[in-house]
Parts: sequence; structure tokens; C-alpha cells
Amino acid sequence: MNELEKIELIYESLVPVPDPDQTFLSVGTVTLLLSAEINLDFNTTGTTVIPKKDSYVELHTTLSSFEPRTFEEEYYKLGLNAKDLTYDFFASMLASTYVTEVYTEYLYGNPEHYLPVTLKSIQLHFSNGSFLDYSDRISIFALSDLAEVA
Repeated sequence: MNELEKIELIYESLVPVPDPDQTFLSVGTVTLLLSAEINLDFNTTGTTVIPKKDSYVELHTTLSSFEPRTFEEEYYKLGLNAKDLTYDFFASMLASTYVTEVYTEYLYGNPEHYLPVTLKSIQLHFSNGSFLDYSDRISIFALSDLAEVA
């Protein structure tokens, strides 16, 4: 079956980051609004930091090892189970789906300070190699939450 496998995200810092090696990115639940909210959770997060002009950074992040048990009860209430979360399921609702939240914390230094970021790209990837691009489906509310720490 063509089940959800991972999510790839690209963030960009909204302020200069003086020492990217001293930063930490934490990404949690991704929430999509289809006909109802669907929360997605993953076990593994990997990030590559790419320096940009004037000390800004781009963060290429992969969430992998989809963990459907975290929201299993919510899926059940919607009449779904993890095996339903396939390419065909998400593709059929792409035009009416929005990314409403990507729980993200980007931290710097000791003591830790939150750094504001914006989400430039988000793609859902599936077990057969296909993917869906939600980059133009990110809600203004999700972007506002990421920038709010400024």
C-alpha cells in the first residue's frame, strides 16, 4: 500500500543566527485541516542547517517513522485508521487541505532563547516514492505561530 512515510520541511530563520551550531530545532505534531483536523506524529527528526546571506539559516528537516498510535483514537473517531492515511486519501483532499500547525521550537544558546522561523515548504512522502506538496497550503495562522517568538 502507499502509506505515509515521512514529511519534509524547509524552514528559514527570520533573524540572523550568529552560531548555527549552537541551535536546536524541535518539531512535533503536524496538523492538517481536511474535512476535520488530522494530527500526524513521527518518531524521528533530522535537520540540516544551511547558512544563508547575512547569518540567516535555512533548516531542511525530515520527520520520519510515522507514529499513528499517538492519535489512533482521534483517527478512529473520524472513521479512519492508520492504513487509510495513504497517498490516495491525501491526494483526494489536497485542494481543500491546509496546514494549520507545525509544532516547532528553534532554540539558541544557554540560557535558551527562541528564534523565529517561517515555513517555506512542506511535503508529505509516501512508501512508493510519491509525494504531495503542501507548500502553498500553509495557513497564515501556522506561519504566525512560528514567527510569534520574535
